[in-house]
Amino acid sequence: MIALLVENIMKGLTAFITILVRYPIDMFHIPLPVKEKEVSYGNLKLPPENGEAEGKTPQWPDEDGSVPKAPAGFMFYRVTKAEEKMNTQKSTFNYYEQIEEGDSLLSLSLRFGVSQSRLRKFNREACFGHQLGHMVGKLLLVPLDNKINLTLEASEDIEKTKESDEQAKKDQMRQSRPEDDEPKEPDEDGKYNLRKVLQYYACEVDDQRANYYLGEANWNVRQALKLYREDNQWEKQSQLCQAVPGLSAQQAREILELCDYSVSRAINYCKSKSMTRKLKEKKQSLLLPNSNAIGSKNIQQPSPNYRTGWKKHFLCL
Repeated sequence: MIALLVENIMKGLTAFITILVRYPIDMFHIPLPVKEKEVSYGNLKLPPENGEAEGKTPQWPDEDGSVPKAPAGFMFYRVTKAEEKMNTQKSTFNYYEQIEEGDSLLSLSLRFGVSQSRLRKFNREACFGHQLGHMVGKLLLVPLDNKINLTLEASEDIEKTKESDEQAKKDQMRQSRPEDDEPKEPDEDGKYNLRKVLQYYACEVDDQRANYYLGEANWNVRQALKLYREDNQWEKQSQLCQAVPGLSAQQAREILELCDYSVSRAINYCKSKSMTRKLKEKKQSLLLPNSNAIGSKNIQQPSPNYRTGWKKHFLCL
């Protein structure tokens, strides 16, 4: 009996040891020895002896005539790649700032201490997105004071300044472009894609007309769409003038704009207006004799007391 018990205990121990060997248990609860990391301060740079900060000191741009002037308390900020130029001697000055790619309204707001709503208020182009990648080469007006506002004359001057700057930039690009560098005609696949884009915005255009407008516009879809809309408006205006005699070109244009350039709706509108005018004239012609008769002295006015009125009538007979 004792031998059987000892044999069972040995079998159990053998099975337990086999399980431990086959399936080892991870001892995560045992902490690993940690060695302290040595800190080296040799890479740190000491400040310069003269106390000046490293790098270039921001300066104001030279007034060489290439920088347009903004109203007092504002400055212009051009979205390009260049070094920043600032001045600490004056609190308000009109100058151009140039930013790098990746700058946003938030970074400009933190840089100049102006809220993003103020930047959007004075720059309509900045309202289309948080990033300023779509304004590369354009001017951004930055107020140097949160309490300053623009007058009507100053706003008009700023718009003129921006327009002149855009025109000067376009002229410069046009001059730098070679004269012989004309837009090349695309291949058949390119023509097919451009034709489909034009037909997407102008559903009534077939392939032949699409090729005609694209050829006239040097395969520029926007210019081709503009030419098509001008021709389409002229054709609808001529149809309306022929359908409604006596209608001028200006009146036809106004009626078409009112009817969303639908010729059938415009014709029905003109007919309804003419019918209303005829009915009004007929009604006035019918009411005109009655109004004259009421005002005439020949018609006897009714007696206020109808009972005594008929008695007097018979007594007179």
